[in-house]
Amino acid sequence: MHSGKKSGNPAQKLILSMIPLSVAVMSLLFYTDAQAGDGELYAGFGIGASNLDPEIDDANINYGDGTFTGYKVFLGYDLSNNFSVEGMFADLGHVEIEDTSITNGNVTAGAGGGGNVNNQPGLQDPNFPFGGNTPDGSGGAVAGANATNGKGQLDYRVFGLQGIYQFPNNLPGFSAFGKLGIGQLSTSANGLSFEKDDVSGVIGGLGVEYQMLNGFSIRGEYDYYDKEAQLVSIDLLKRFGRPSALPKKAVVIDIDNDGVDDSRDRCPNTRRGVGVGVNGCALKAPTPPAVLTSKAPPLPKQDPLVFDVDADGVIDNLDLCLNTPAATPVDNRGCAIPTQVAAPAPEPVVVTEVYQQNVVDQFTGILEGVNFHVGSSRLTGEAKSILNTVAANLNQYAEIRATIIGHTDDSGNTAANKSLSEKRAMAVAQYLAEQGVDPSRMRYAGKGEEEPISSNTTEAGRSKNRRVELIAEEL
Repeated sequence: MHSGKKSGNPAQKLILSMIPLSVAVMSLLFYTDAQAGDGELYAGFGIGASNLDPEIDDANINYGDGTFTGYKVFLGYDLSNNFSVEGMFADLGHVEIEDTSITNGNVTAGAGGGGNVNNQPGLQDPNFPFGGNTPDGSGGAVAGANATNGKGQLDYRVFGLQGIYQFPNNLPGFSAFGKLGIGQLSTSANGLSFEKDDVSGVIGGLGVEYQMLNGFSIRGEYDYYDKEAQLVSIDLLKRFGRPSALPKKAVVIDIDNDGVDDSRDRCPNTRRGVGVGVNGCALKAPTPPAVLTSKAPPLPKQDPLVFDVDADGVIDNLDLCLNTPAATPVDNRGCAIPTQVAAPAPEPVVVTEVYQQNVVDQFTGILEGVNFHVGSSRLTGEAKSILNTVAANLNQYAEIRATIIGHTDDSGNTAANKSLSEKRAMAVAQYLAEQGVDPSRMRYAGKGEEEPISSNTTEAGRSKNRRVELIAEEL
């Protein structure tokens, strides 16, 4: 597969090998600009142990093999929740090589140090005619060796472009992945004028990844570049553009909807609209104030000899009401005192919640049209359009808190359905956060197939069961 030959120009080799990778990376960046918002760009680096086992057909070359320290860097783009494309470069370290035709003294030298290689007439120093060398060996250096001991190093580097498939997806949490692509294994010698042919072909790998909500991930993976070179590494990568982590809280159960969790509610069946205390029990209405009655000040004692036609106790020259009926109470003007009618007791004052219940009812329900791509938590374009309106309404009513619950039908594995429903609920919450809704006002959960609203025996029923619900409540 590989053969030893006289040296070329290692720097030129390195530059040429970088051209296809550079083109691939630039294409990836242009694609990223065109698709902004539908995926995520990521970058990372890794360190690990490389396994190098050179194949060299030259009998005069001895070489070592074994495990060495390797490094790599990579740049990728998530095309969907499962598929990504990634460009990479790896430096796998080096092995020691030795040209025995030099170390064993099998080179005949001319007067100036030049000569024939391995006693083969006609095989001249490749540096001729530079540096004073001549075809007859009258000057120059021995081909294939440095000036001291004929020993050197063979460096290994890899460039590549790969497609990656992650299962169950590339969202936060654990996932496994496989990758396959094309690459070039490049070698260059230090200390010896020796060269191996570069190898271009299929490269691949397997690994596992744990992704955190802040976009950072840790990978453990195995990369196969050629039967001569492999790498096992631990990688750290960062996905850019991911929104801040949303608080994940369990859905609170509140049967009577009084704002107090059932776990703390001592009166779990409080009538709707009744104000409650911290223990969930109804507050007592305040005692209404006593009805106040106005009384006229006492009349001054009148002289009985003073004329008083209506005998109301107010003399006529001071009486503004001269014909008051007998026995009618009058004030100091001689006019009848209005009969005081006790005011009816006011209705009990009930402490009600600040927000209007009809506003909460308008938010609560199934988010019709909020759908996802099959088997994933990636929102459709129609779903994003609907959620734009939901976000605008939530931003208008800042006193509303939203709980988002994902549901699936019973197709497939129960545990997978539970995980998928939770990731879909999280995707909705994340999108609403991107539209300006305060993450602290949102909670999410996944119910999987636990709460169907229709039969799972028909396609129409299963379609109804695949849904996202929003439950609104007062902050």
